[in-house]
Amino acid sequence: PSEERLALLPRPTSDIRPRRQSPNNHLCPQELQNQLIEKMFEMIEEHSEKYEEQILALKTLGNMGIPKSVMRLEQIIRQTEKTYPQIVRIEAIIALRQLRENVPQKVQQILMPLFMSKYETNEIRMAAVYQIFQTQPSRPVLDQVARKLFSERSLQVASFVYSFMNSMANTTNPCEMKFAKDLQLSLRHGRKIGGAYLPHYSKYIHASTYSQKFRMGADLSMMSMISNRTFMPKFAQFNLHTTALGFWSKYLVSVGVSQENVESLFSRYLRRTEFSDISLDDILARSPKAQNSPVKELKKLWQKLETVARQIPQGPKGFAFLKLKDQEFFMAPITEQTIRQLPSLNQIKRLFQEGTHFNLHKAASLHEIEYKIPTAIGMPMIVSVQIPMVAQISGQVRVDMKNPFKVHFNNIKPSMASAVITRVTVWNKVVSSGLKVVAAGKVCTPINGKIVLDIQSRQPSLRISMEPQQKEVEFLKLVTRPATFTRTFRFPLTSYPKAQYKTIVGEEWNRVRNVRDLQTVHKMESMVEKVLGQQLRIEGLWHRTPVNAPTYLPVCPFSGPNHFLIRSKPTQEQPKEYVLKISGEMKKGQQIRSEEFEMEQSEEEIKYESYEHQKSFETIVKTELYTKGSQEEKKAEMETKIQFSPNFRIVKASSKMEIKPIRQLIPRKVQACVEAFAQYPKAPKNFAELTNKAVVAQLKTTWGVEECKEQNKVELKLAAKHSEQQEQQLSEEPEYQYYSNQEECEQEPERCSPLQLQEPLRKVQDLLEYHLVAKYENLSPILKNATQSAFRALKTYYYWNSEQINFDLQNPEGLIRAQFSVDARSQQFFNLTVKTPVENVTFTDARLPLPVYFPVNMRRSFQEIRSPADFLENILTPVLPVCRVNNRRVQTFDDVEFRAALSDCWTVLSKDCDDESNPTYAVLLKKLSEESQQKALKIVTRKHTIVVLPESREYDSLKVKINGKQIQEQKFPQNQHVQIQKSEETQEIQIQLPQTGVRVSFDGYSVKVQLSPMMASQQCGVCGHFDFDGQDEFRSPKNEQLTDRRQFIRSYTVKEGKCSFPKTLDSVDSSEELSFQPEWQQEERYQDSEVEQSSEQDQFDEERRSEMRPVQRLQVEEEGRKLCFSQEKTPVCPRDTFAVRYESEEKELQFRCIDRYHHQAHRFLNIAREESVIPSEMKEQLNQAEEAYTTRVSVPTLCRRN
Repeated sequence: PSEERLALLPRPTSDIRPRRQSPNNHLCPQELQNQLIEKMFEMIEEHSEKYEEQILALKTLGNMGIPKSVMRLEQIIRQTEKTYPQIVRIEAIIALRQLRENVPQKVQQILMPLFMSKYETNEIRMAAVYQIFQTQPSRPVLDQVARKLFSERSLQVASFVYSFMNSMANTTNPCEMKFAKDLQLSLRHGRKIGGAYLPHYSKYIHASTYSQKFRMGADLSMMSMISNRTFMPKFAQFNLHTTALGFWSKYLVSVGVSQENVESLFSRYLRRTEFSDISLDDILARSPKAQNSPVKELKKLWQKLETVARQIPQGPKGFAFLKLKDQEFFMAPITEQTIRQLPSLNQIKRLFQEGTHFNLHKAASLHEIEYKIPTAIGMPMIVSVQIPMVAQISGQVRVDMKNPFKVHFNNIKPSMASAVITRVTVWNKVVSSGLKVVAAGKVCTPINGKIVLDIQSRQPSLRISMEPQQKEVEFLKLVTRPATFTRTFRFPLTSYPKAQYKTIVGEEWNRVRNVRDLQTVHKMESMVEKVLGQQLRIEGLWHRTPVNAPTYLPVCPFSGPNHFLIRSKPTQEQPKEYVLKISGEMKKGQQIRSEEFEMEQSEEEIKYESYEHQKSFETIVKTELYTKGSQEEKKAEMETKIQFSPNFRIVKASSKMEIKPIRQLIPRKVQACVEAFAQYPKAPKNFAELTNKAVVAQLKTTWGVEECKEQNKVELKLAAKHSEQQEQQLSEEPEYQYYSNQEECEQEPERCSPLQLQEPLRKVQDLLEYHLVAKYENLSPILKNATQSAFRALKTYYYWNSEQINFDLQNPEGLIRAQFSVDARSQQFFNLTVKTPVENVTFTDARLPLPVYFPVNMRRSFQEIRSPADFLENILTPVLPVCRVNNRRVQTFDDVEFRAALSDCWTVLSKDCDDESNPTYAVLLKKLSEESQQKALKIVTRKHTIVVLPESREYDSLKVKINGKQIQEQKFPQNQHVQIQKSEETQEIQIQLPQTGVRVSFDGYSVKVQLSPMMASQQCGVCGHFDFDGQDEFRSPKNEQLTDRRQFIRSYTVKEGKCSFPKTLDSVDSSEELSFQPEWQQEERYQDSEVEQSSEQDQFDEERRSEMRPVQRLQVEEEGRKLCFSQEKTPVCPRDTFAVRYESEEKELQFRCIDRYHHQAHRFLNIAREESVIPSEMKEQLNQAEEAYTTRVSVPTLCRRN
């Protein structure tokens, strides 16, 4: 029963835990402890079918923290006697939390085998390692955990461990500094997990702040444990820790949720007509018209492949919890019954339409601590800090769901009062006296207003109106009061004596400040009254605390009798309403073309393409801020027009802002105008089109009284292009040479198809050189001083990397030129040249304060932009999981690559494998014939069968058929079920299924499939088992893990009619590694049909997964003071690996040497070991080296991780 749960959980550990006293401990004798433990475990055994009661008993045990319960908890954690649900085992691990300080080694001894075991689930392993970290283990234990990252197969576990260690290593909490330093050292033994902060990976995030002066701080932490089978976290927790006066309150407040399969309950609640087992899709599928629909084809495909559902239905289990001071305080189970009790959407709608009155109050103690300090005179000194808080919010909210959508806020009154009470007491039996400082604050902000949202009209609009208060209101009040107190104990005591308080009034009147003496306060009050019609009154006195405070004593920043008050009252000029209105419109525009662009006095010519689009889109946004019902109308408005091409490569924008006169503040109308233009070059279709590409942008701002004037302006011009270092590095890339051979591309169109080139081109489209020209006239002194101060700060920061010239300048007035380039190899250093009218400044090899994650690039978009939703979708699409398939290889959703071979039979790339009764989609691919490289694509949904076929070898010959009828490009559907369009730049067909989150791109040779993360562990196909973990990709339709690639591909091949299994499938080695060198390095392997069939049934074990192919690098030999580099690249084992297999014959190499203390020696050594492209300057330096010799070296063919 819920009453029992509430009664059990709040029991404090201080009353139950044994203490270090005599054996005759009457507070908690040993017999009582044993009885409590037995009672809780009897409760666990009796309610084996009720997980809520088991969780309750474990939480109670966790609150007790009795050391003797460890052995019994270990039986549940390790399941030595019987099997327990995973959610119960996780709670048993958490129940060790009170013992991690008393018996940390015992906790580590229990949990470390769980973390190291590859047979435990990811959630159990993450819960175990989290509790291990909470014991703040020694360096050897941390090193062992860090080394595990190298061999860890699960990205979820690796992400959680790395994010915890990396986040906690940067804490500023002094109580954890030693632990943080140990983590920093241990991280050197681990590997960096690149995706540790992506949303679909488990993680731990910690943020802390601490003031050494006040000895106060706070820590916030968030942890989420995500399963490979679902997108919703299995366990999530938010923690608040505080530090005051050097005392650490760890886990002051913790809120979290733990669940298994609860997401199925919410999906049923949101998607079903009722809370039943029948869905709308099921009802539609049973209709007579649906018997010959694509639904039948989906079910037939399910049966033909003998598909087994990926997720076995399990009973939902879950609960939310609240902890205070690491004590379980509240637990609310999440069951089907609780979901049933949630109000329906219609009930919520009706509730808001009728209007909801509320009056909520909350009182709590945010922080409370007390400690005693012994003194030499025998009277203890007691120091205490308390932070009580009272909050209230009352009012009414009413929502009108009709169009326009309206939200009314009636007399909303949020208010909060809090205080910080610091007390220092010297106590004895006769009299106690001390010092008490109270710092109290109160905030009250009444709100009356209305929000109107109109989204169905031709011009959608948002209108927010606020009504000012009609009487005087105190918005903010802060008061501090120091006082001494004396309490006398008169015996016999009949009641606790009341203390006598006296406020401390210091004699240092020079420390007193009155806010009314500040000129800024009067200016602010005057501005508020003129603009808002409110008479603002700011008043107060405060005493400055002496700066030098004794060390290790409580610091009260406002220790005097201070007060601060902000209040306002209406005037005759007060309006009835303040209104903010935003309206917009999006429509088809006229032809859009490039603007003329010229960089004035630029030392380098900027080449850019000039082109035009026949159609465009225009967006007009109008913003108004004004008052209603006042004697003088106050109004500011801004209108912005944006015109852009469908692929967002040409953008033009103009904006005009106007402020009407305000009496005694702005005597005349003020205007500001902005004109902007940006142009991306046409997307390169191949590597030959990468050169001479530039992104250009221009911004012009003018302003003036009554109208914008040309004599007041700031004009910026920006051009971004490839740097010379980038172009040189690109020309030396083997990948560039492989894809830039036009003759071979014409003979073999699949090699250079748009989708095949998409990923290689994406890697080289970043622009790392920027040219800026700024022209200005009549700048305000404030803006000039701000820019000059910022530039001086930059020169100071990079003092040792800068060079300044102030003489023989020929720089014109009103013009600034700058050239900025980022190092293409590391993207961590930059060169910058700035030429102003008074100086030339050059920054050389300066380190960027932050890595360049998103430089300007020339990448093409996924689809045309027709609405704001399309623009947002283009931003989110590149981060979705992607699968790429051509005739030679497959890159799965979990980024595992393997060789493949297709035939003229349909092969399932991806399909819904979650529910046989309700399949949603399937994506299939086949070759047009066994000899052809062209392919056909088929997508089956519950309403459509879409087939895309090429009619010739050209990329633009794709034809689309929907349910057997050919559809012209002008009639491609754009609805909630399917959206099809053809890319103008690449001619590929792009198909989107909005309801399932599937996106497919097809060019006749290659296909790219993208999925929503919500489809994790719910799909199957040649694109692999999508679960953010690349260790179990090869699951057959029967949900069996396969090790033979040939068997895996055959299991998803649908044999119909005269089609045959791929003949080239026999050339696919069943024991081939999952990941191997790129296609441009492996061309000869695909032409070799006599692959050695060493079918020794590699079992895909840990040792096999640790094997790697060598990489092409320069050989390095160290001879005393010499560093010798080979003249050509050879296969070498990557860092942290060793060779296990060599070529039969050694290879003869020529080496050239330079002095170890050469100024470039360290850089050349890093390049030789880490990079595959050798810069030309290094080649020239080595060619000039006099010392050279020739020797024979062994060439590895296979490497293995240490």
